[in-house]
Amino acid sequence: MFGAANDAELVQPVRYMFEATPQAAERVMAAHFDGRRNYVEEMQVKTFDGRIVEVLLLVTYPQPPENLDTTFITMQEIGDRVAAERQLRQLQTDFAHASRISTLGELSTSIAHEVKQPLGAIMLNGGTSLRRLAQVNPDLAKVRHLLEKIIESAGQATDIIGRIQAMASKQVPKRAQVSLNSIMRDAVRFVNQECVEKGITVRELLSPDVPLICGDRIQLQQVAVNLLVNAIHAIEQQSGGAIREICVLTHLTGTGRVEFVVADSGPGVAPENIGRLFDSFFTTKPGGMGIGLAICRTIMHDHDGEIAATNRPEGGSAFRCSLPGDGS
Repeated sequence: MFGAANDAELVQPVRYMFEATPQAAERVMAAHFDGRRNYVEEMQVKTFDGRIVEVLLLVTYPQPPENLDTTFITMQEIGDRVAAERQLRQLQTDFAHASRISTLGELSTSIAHEVKQPLGAIMLNGGTSLRRLAQVNPDLAKVRHLLEKIIESAGQATDIIGRIQAMASKQVPKRAQVSLNSIMRDAVRFVNQECVEKGITVRELLSPDVPLICGDRIQLQQVAVNLLVNAIHAIEQQSGGAIREICVLTHLTGTGRVEFVVADSGPGVAPENIGRLFDSFFTTKPGGMGIGLAICRTIMHDHDGEIAATNRPEGGSAFRCSLPGDGS
């Protein structure tokens, strides 16, 4: 593994073992003085012929009445496993990106309407400004007000396009402190026009006490938008006279975790399907790919979170997502 020409090259101070990951030596010593029996870490080692090898380091420290001057150090090469895990993460990222693009396609009408609103306001206020300036004694204060409204509408359009570009972009996840309430509000904006056209009311019950969380904003927004789109599809399956409502709420649980819920007034989930909803390629929607909820589960697990689905006693289904709430 080290590319040594003979055994003698290995019989020397162990400094060479930590050349590629020098901080690991400090952690190994710290574990020893903490009185631990074993220490395990994945690290890199540099071979004698200049290669970098991924290894699993296992250290067993002596404890009385054992011989205290002997420590067992074992290294197992794990390059193939690390490469496979890297490929799996890339595949998950690609699937998540494909799912976002698919969702944006479904919401194209909502997106187009949302962009048209500020653009329409810009055209109206721009035309009014020109007419006022053409007057003999133009009201410059009014023109100034209209120009300020134009700038405001342009900013709104820029924000909308930025959100769409962020959702559509293929990028490495970036963790930061983010507001869950802000994420949920943006997600509702994405589906707002779709809900208006289908006669669905969205109620936002966002707790002001929800702390910041640590996560990737785009990925968490993807989870929220996906659950909202699924809720819209569920409500469309019910008869015309029924309540058509989606409830979006956030709150802090008794255990200090942050939870967001998307609940709908649809027909609910068949009991035999509850346990399979998050399985890859399982879908109850005609033409569905069955990857949306599986990706939601992957994203939540990557954030040390949980996602679960239940049927509501009053009818419909509820998807609950919980995350660590310390913002660290």
